[in-house]
Amino acid sequence: MKQLKQWSVGATLLLVAIFVYSCGGDNKGTGNSEGKISTKDSIKASRIDSIIIAADNAKDYDRKFFLADSLEKSGDISSVRANFLRGSALNSQKQKAAAEVYYKKALEVEELDDNDVIYYSRSARTLAQMYSVKNDYEATLRVATPAVEKLEGNAKAQSRDLAVLYYTIGSAEMYLGNEKEASKSYENAYWHYNTNGSRIRSAITGVNNITVACLNTQHYKEGKKWNDRTDSILYVYRLRPDADSEFCDHYRARIRLFNALTSYAAGNHAAADQAFEGFLITDYAKTEQGKLDANDYLMMAHRYEEASKNFRTLDHWIDFRGMKLTLDNISLYLVPKFKANYGSGHKDSALYVANQICAAYDSALVWSKRDDTAEMATIWLAVSGRLRSVSMR
Repeated sequence: MKQLKQWSVGATLLLVAIFVYSCGGDNKGTGNSEGKISTKDSIKASRIDSIIIAADNAKDYDRKFFLADSLEKSGDISSVRANFLRGSALNSQKQKAAAEVYYKKALEVEELDDNDVIYYSRSARTLAQMYSVKNDYEATLRVATPAVEKLEGNAKAQSRDLAVLYYTIGSAEMYLGNEKEASKSYENAYWHYNTNGSRIRSAITGVNNITVACLNTQHYKEGKKWNDRTDSILYVYRLRPDADSEFCDHYRARIRLFNALTSYAAGNHAAADQAFEGFLITDYAKTEQGKLDANDYLMMAHRYEEASKNFRTLDHWIDFRGMKLTLDNISLYLVPKFKANYGSGHKDSALYVANQICAAYDSALVWSKRDDTAEMATIWLAVSGRLRSVSMR
């Protein structure tokens, strides 16, 4: 509390200095040219940017929230930027529900000023991704669709943000069963990804994510198309002298694994096994995460004995990451582990995992109810303006 008060005083003095600077200077007579005013405004904006960046770099998110309030009240930043800063400050503190409130407020603007485009697009992008992670696809579309309509064709809009927004739209449509609409959005995302420029790694990750969404919804033919495109972009990247070998190995492994999945789904089991053997010789396949990823194919191919061996590392992997066994995580990890042990004839191990699932399920239900209650309470506090005063006590 003492530290926060000290910062509040210091920040207030700094803001006063900025205000005095903006009001002072050449006010004698009428000699001020537009160039001088523009230079003064530019310096002022640069100083504001600097103190916000300093708060971010120091991971002082309370300071960042305070700056958003103060600078908005003084008229130095817009409400769009202020709400984006509040949302990102809360998001960095894992206060997801409260962050959502401010990201939504940032999107409420009707006429989008050029200076606010980046803050609007980042708010829309982050919010759409948050809803997508929660499997709330209708909410994802409610955010991302009007955002791309507002941003498409705007010279200030960044392709990376538009690519991610189109990806979230496509994935939402895919999970909702609208394959044609999903395909159109994925093509738009691909068009906006910089597949041969400075952000080629982001393009590889983004196109690979499209593949994952297709495979998760069992659209294997569409998934193969996007996996092939990922492979093509990775090939270009690998030719670069500055290509990161670990990054290349990671995505080469994923491409080969996904080739195994799509080939098996198409009935070409020999090609699937060959692709999977290619996956196994990568460095990534030897990691804990790689072994667990391999089980996607091993379970599909009914190779339960191999899958059960890979699942032996699951408990350590969960503990190491401090992962809560939520309902989603039980479905993603423990249920397949049970099936692998049961399918391979390891009845005792299968019974052990079944008991794990039963024990975790009760806790997961309690956590789910608590999280829903906490989320509603946090949203109410944020909307009523009491969130920060409560958290600072």
